[in-house]
Amino acid sequence: MKTKTFLLSLTLLFGLIIYPLNTVTALESSSAVTDTTVTAVTFADLSSDQETAAAIQALADAGYVHGYPDGLFHPDNTITRAEFIIIANQVFNLQDTAQTLTWPDVKSGDWYYTHLAIAAKAGYIAGYSDGKFHPKDTITREQVCVLLDRLANITALPMTTKISDKVSPWALSSVEKVISNYIWTLEDNNTFRAKDAATRAEVCLALAPFIYTDDGDGGTTGGGTTGEPEVDINATIDKVVAILQNRVLPTMTTAAQREIINDICDSMESYQADNSFDYKSVAEETYEKYQDLPEDDREYLKKQVTLYVPTLDLLALADFFGLDIEE
Repeated sequence: MKTKTFLLSLTLLFGLIIYPLNTVTALESSSAVTDTTVTAVTFADLSSDQETAAAIQALADAGYVHGYPDGLFHPDNTITRAEFIIIANQVFNLQDTAQTLTWPDVKSGDWYYTHLAIAAKAGYIAGYSDGKFHPKDTITREQVCVLLDRLANITALPMTTKISDKVSPWALSSVEKVISNYIWTLEDNNTFRAKDAATRAEVCLALAPFIYTDDGDGGTTGGGTTGEPEVDINATIDKVVAILQNRVLPTMTTAAQREIINDICDSMESYQADNSFDYKSVAEETYEKYQDLPEDDREYLKKQVTLYVPTLDLLALADFFGLDIEE
């Protein structure tokens, strides 16, 4: 059996971790990576924004979100508190229902009761000061940030830009974590619209980076991209390096794991400084270090990378750098 070796950027090294060599039988271009992991778009009304469309598709492919009877997704529709919890429970694989709910506006026969019980048991939801939960209220953008922070225990990164519009004091820390980790970003004039109702598309964009699914061969699958994304390569590299250094690196448990993460960051920054930098050779060397790790250490490093670094960014960089195969 012929051995195939990927010669690619340091970011594509993650592709080797996420999509192992032994699961790939024929690759002729970078688009083949997408073709093996992402199904065709099934909703005709998806946003023209590549990242948002890919996030929706990732959750739809996983079975966590669905379209309407008209066959469309309606990405701009709002979403209720109960609906968000149902999706979030699935993304984070929460299942324990050993909890009795006492909110007077939540009844045991309600279609969302079980999922609210799961969320209450997990400890990431609470009611209002009036003693009710208000499951049918639309969920606001700042509420999404707070719940996501509780679910993922998001690490606070330095905020380089000040939010210009109003955020509730109880939500500010979580909103800043979401923004500084590029899960959501500030809009025109550095506004965030914290009190606006979150849309279905925005919820998918927030949850897609946290999809982690074992594919049975030691790899992982998650949100992907379709078509040819337009990428600000330097901005994307800056984003990925910041997440690796501030979120992934502190979770590494061995010096060898930390060396691999540092090698990846150093190489991407070297490419930014000099586009002739031989990232392919360094990628091969770094992948060899990864292969030399004990299996448990490899799995832990892989899981942390796929948990914290949005797959959408990795695939966007993969498309930019391209893929060569050496027999």
